[in-house]
Amino acid sequence: MEIRNKFNETILENKQLNEEVKIKDCKDCIIKNCDFTNNMSGQAQLILSNCKRVTVTGCKFHDKNTKGLFMKIEGAASDGNIVERCEFFNHTYKPVPGKKGENAEPMRIGNSDVSGCNFNTTVRKCHFHDNKADVELISIKSCGNVIEDNKVEDNECMITVRHGGFNKIINNQFKGHGGIRVLGAGNEVTGNTFKDNDSKKWVPIAIEFGNAERDPNFTSDNKPKGNKGTSHAMYARVIDNVIADNKFENCKAKTETRKKKDRKLSPLNIISQIVGSGGSVVTPST
Repeated sequence: MEIRNKFNETILENKQLNEEVKIKDCKDCIIKNCDFTNNMSGQAQLILSNCKRVTVTGCKFHDKNTKGLFMKIEGAASDGNIVERCEFFNHTYKPVPGKKGENAEPMRIGNSDVSGCNFNTTVRKCHFHDNKADVELISIKSCGNVIEDNKVEDNECMITVRHGGFNKIINNQFKGHGGIRVLGAGNEVTGNTFKDNDSKKWVPIAIEFGNAERDPNFTSDNKPKGNKGTSHAMYARVIDNVIADNKFENCKAKTETRKKKDRKLSPLNIISQIVGSGGSVVTPST
C-alpha cells in the first residue's frame, strides 16, 4: 500500500495492516490506532518517506521474524515527524553477520547518506519490549532527533546514534537488558533511568571509539551539512557529548567505553556523570 501527497488529514485510522505501508511526501497528517503486522521478508511494516510533521500515534508494530524493519523514516526532506504512544514488540529475526540487506531494526531514523540532515523526529511515550533482532533498537542515522520518555524493557538491542549527531536521548525508563549506544558529535544522553540490567553486552550506556574524526556528511567544523550526501559505514568519533544525570538501580555495569579493532579515536570533550541509586555522583573511567 502506498499513500502519497496528502495534507492536513488523518490518512489511516483503526486499521489492521498486514502489508508494507509507505507514506510518501505527506505533510501535517495523522496515522492513528493502527495495528501493523506485516511479516514479509525484506519489507518494513511502515515507511515514512520525505514526510513533514506526520504523527504516528497509538499504533502497534509487532511479531516479525523475517528481515525488514517495523518502521523507518527516510528521505532528505523528512522533518518534524512524531511517533508517540506506540508499542513495538517481538521482532526476533537475527541478521546474518556480514551479509548485505539483513536489516531488522524495530525503528530506523535516516540512512547513512542523510546523516548530515536534520530530521527533527520525536519519539515519545512509546513502549519497546522483547525485541531480539538487530543490535540497534532505534537506529539513528540523522540529526536533531529527540527520543524521550519511552519505556524500554528486556530488549537484546540498544537505542543507537549510529550516524549523524546532535540527537537527544532523554528521560527514558529502561528495565532489564538493553540501553544506549553513542557515536558522533553533540549528542545528549541525560535523565534516563536503568533498572535490573545484569548484561555484559546490552549495558545501560556504551560510548564507542571511532575510526573517523567526523561524519563524512558533516562540515570541517563538525556540523551537519544539511543535505543528502554520500553513503558510508564510518564510526564517527564521539565528541562534545553530554552524558549526565542518568540513574542506575541494580545494574551490573553503568557507563562503558568500548574500543574495538581498528577504532583508535577515543571520545573527546565528554561531560559524563553517573548518578547512582544512592544519589552519589561519580565520573566513569574512559
